[in-house]
Amino acid sequence: MAYRLGPDLWCCHANDHLVFLDVVADRYFRLPAQQEHIVNAVLRGDRNAETDLQLPLNIAAGLRALGTSDREFPIPAAQHSLEDHEEVRTRIDFRLLLEVAILLARVRYRLKARPLKESLSASSSLLHKRRRRLADEPGVVDEHLAQIAHRFQRVRRYVPIEPSCLLDSLALSLFLARRDFSAPVVLGVTCEPFSAHCWVQVGNTVLNDTLGSARSHTPIGIV
Repeated sequence: MAYRLGPDLWCCHANDHLVFLDVVADRYFRLPAQQEHIVNAVLRGDRNAETDLQLPLNIAAGLRALGTSDREFPIPAAQHSLEDHEEVRTRIDFRLLLEVAILLARVRYRLKARPLKESLSASSSLLHKRRRRLADEPGVVDEHLAQIAHRFQRVRRYVPIEPSCLLDSLALSLFLARRDFSAPVVLGVTCEPFSAHCWVQVGNTVLNDTLGSARSHTPIGIV
C-alpha cells in the first residue's frame, strides 16, 4: 500500500520496511526502528500511537491527517507489459523522430533545471486535463494506445540522449497525453539494496518496462 502523508510526502512498505519520498527535497529515506514502529502502528489504525514522539514534523502532521480523503494512492498491481509482446516493425517516421527528440530534450532540461516537484506537477496537471477529455471518449481502444507506445519506444532508440527511467517515462506519458491518452507514471522502490525506479502504466499494464522489473519494485506514488 502506498500512502500520501501530505502533498509532498509519500511512503510505502517495501521489503518489510517503510520508505519515504520527499518530493520537494527529491530524497528517499527511511526512519530509525523506533520511529518506523510508531508510523506502522498509525498506518495499522492505532490512533492512540504517539505521533509526535521524535518524528519529523511533516511525518507527524501527515499521520494526524490520515483518514481524510485522498490519502492512499490507488495503484493497480502490474499484471501485463507491452515489453513482453513482440513489437510490430515499421519504417521510421522522421517527423515522429523529431517530435520525440524535442520532447526528450525538453523533459531532460526541466529535470536538470527545476526541482522534481515542478516536473511531476507539470505532468500531473496535463494528465488531469487529459483524463477529463477521455471521460467523454469511451471509444478509445487499448490497441491504439499500445501501437502509439510501441512507436515511441522504437523511435526513442535513435535519439542520442542517455536513457533514464524518469526521463523516458515522463516523456512517454506526455507523448501519449498529446494524443489524448492518460498514461500515469508510477514511481517504485525496493530495499536491500535500495533502488528507485519508475515506469508508465495504464490500468494494470506496463507500457515501457518488463513486467518482472516493474513488479520487483513496490509503488510509492503515481503522477
